[in-house]
Amino acid sequence: MNLLIQQLKKLLLVVIASSFITGCNGSSDTPSTFFEGIREAASNNDPSAVWDTIPSSMQNDIDSIAQDYGNRLPEKFYDSVWTLVRRLSSLLENKREFIMNTPVLQMGFLQATEEEKAQFIAAYDYIVPAINKLGSSQIGSVNGLKTFNTSKFIAINGSQLMDAVISLAHVVASQDQDASAGLQVWQSLSSLQVTTVSENGDNAIVETSIDLPLLFTQRGVDGTEKVTMKKVDGKWIPLDLHLGFKAAIAEAKANLATTDFSIGGKEMMGMSMIAAMADVALGPLEASSTQAEFDNAIQQLSNMF
Repeated sequence: MNLLIQQLKKLLLVVIASSFITGCNGSSDTPSTFFEGIREAASNNDPSAVWDTIPSSMQNDIDSIAQDYGNRLPEKFYDSVWTLVRRLSSLLENKREFIMNTPVLQMGFLQATEEEKAQFIAAYDYIVPAINKLGSSQIGSVNGLKTFNTSKFIAINGSQLMDAVISLAHVVASQDQDASAGLQVWQSLSSLQVTTVSENGDNAIVETSIDLPLLFTQRGVDGTEKVTMKKVDGKWIPLDLHLGFKAAIAEAKANLATTDFSIGGKEMMGMSMIAAMADVALGPLEASSTQAEFDNAIQQLSNMF
């Protein structure tokens, strides 16, 4: 079961991560274009700032992996999982007031600052529509996966998903130092500067520089780095990304070839049990019409699980 869960996670990561590699519609590509796209994405929380900076062969590989999943996954089961996701999204939207007033959340709010409470509520209001967006997107059905197109997925869902991720990052950052550091670095990317140091045929070196947060400068990190670039399909990308992407695609294909997606297989049977438990859990919550009924359903579920 763990293997299949890992595969589904990788599928979602490939799809969602590609929305952060989206891009500039310029016709001229220089060794600096890739990083200029990253700066634009960080400045506006707009993933459409990087996709055209990625070589067409990499774009096609991302599409191909998602489509391969669509051709391997059992349609009835996969679609039923996303039906549960859409039910969850509907529950989070329609029972928002009940959820916010549950004893557990109320206790948490009492211990939180007003800023932390506001961040949590803002994240909730970003994430719920984003879940619904995913459920109605191409990845929400086997047929959608079979014809998956990253460009289309990004155009429809990219900005909203990115807003949700950044909003959630603010909530996590208030409780976790590493997450806070990561968020600060992301925000610093809006100041990213890039210059071409040298260019020779399909190889180049650029120097990037960002205004890092105090946390990093105190540790002697100056935010400046030289990056080796490689021209692939007419697009300049970091050499490490080019090589790492090849390895990631090879691993994804190997895992696809060795994973048993048959409905009677061990992996699918385990996932079916999880889906059945989720169905049982959602029912009482969906049926509740008062705060007391909702709280009681929560309590019963906590006793069950």
